[in-house]
Amino acid sequence: MFWVDGSSEQSIEQGFSKIAKSCQIEDDLLSIRTWLSNISQQWLLIFDNADDPSIDISHYFPVGSRGVIIITTRNPECKVHQTVGSYEFAGMEVEEAVDLLLKAIGTDDLSSQASRLMARNIVTTLGNLSLAIIQAGAAIRQKLCRLEDYCGTYRRRRQELLSRAPTQARSDYKYTVYTTWEVSVNMIEGMSNEVASHALELLRLFSFFHFDGISEEIFRQAWENTTRQPCSDWTASYQVDWFHKDVSRWDPYHIREAIALLSSFSLIQVDGLTNNVSIHPLVHVWARDRLGIAEQEKWSFTTALLLAASISWRQKTSDYGFRRSLISHITTCISFLTPEALFVIGNGEEERLESARKFIRVFVETGQWQKAVQLEEKVLEATQRTLG
Repeated sequence: MFWVDGSSEQSIEQGFSKIAKSCQIEDDLLSIRTWLSNISQQWLLIFDNADDPSIDISHYFPVGSRGVIIITTRNPECKVHQTVGSYEFAGMEVEEAVDLLLKAIGTDDLSSQASRLMARNIVTTLGNLSLAIIQAGAAIRQKLCRLEDYCGTYRRRRQELLSRAPTQARSDYKYTVYTTWEVSVNMIEGMSNEVASHALELLRLFSFFHFDGISEEIFRQAWENTTRQPCSDWTASYQVDWFHKDVSRWDPYHIREAIALLSSFSLIQVDGLTNNVSIHPLVHVWARDRLGIAEQEKWSFTTALLLAASISWRQKTSDYGFRRSLISHITTCISFLTPEALFVIGNGEEERLESARKFIRVFVETGQWQKAVQLEEKVLEATQRTLG
């Protein structure tokens, strides 16, 4: 049985060197593969954390039928190598996650209903992500907060809690929740090409949508509506340039290419039936937390203008259906924009007010009366300040 760290080419080569040393064979990749292909005994070769999409892991596979190869990876593209199937660990069941948290804390009694109720709130907040649960258990065990206080502390100190590594971690995995994804972004940044740049911009945009049900149709509708009318310099400063590069026809290729790259690092998930994008709630908040205040303001505005651009005043049945699908995204995006940002008199005021009017229409059509009234009052106040 051989265990190889698949996170980089260097670590893979080191793993094969260990195989050579323990089996007393020549320390050469081809020689090791040939030896594994020809020996009579059965063997198991595990490539662990083979997450880097730029590495063709199959280059290291021995041939023949004597052995079994298992790959653990966050890259869904590695499914192409499977011959007997693959399994996706999408998340723990709630009660399993509760057990894990209570064990991480060091609780002897896993059956206490009071403890399980408090733990259930925590694991739900953390999206049942095992690494985050281990970190939460360590924080509670180290007396940084109590079981009953964790959710409140998390709301105030989310970034610190999810970046904190347990000091007595029973795992060889060296990353915290936040640094795991930061490593992925650093790898994308290191590619230094157009697709990588587009992918990073999409990730920033997605962090101001709702984390579920982000459709390509939003981008298509926004492109169609904005190509029909000129925009001000202020609006142009908040647009994603490459998205509007081709004004002659709608071409989703660049968006799909960027989405595929983000998916290959498991930063997003793509529904196989609808092609809608979803993001784990913790990845969603991390993608915002890593932005500075000025960047958060820029990308929240960019997202708001994109959503507003996708909304038309047309009254076909399909238009109503599309606008209803935007409600969760609009509600999420508005929550990151202060009333002053939307309605203060200044640059791009008319575009901002027009965006707010479109959001009001969506609220009205979906029966969100209170939200519609509150937004309409602010639009009225801003209009009166402008027009008298």
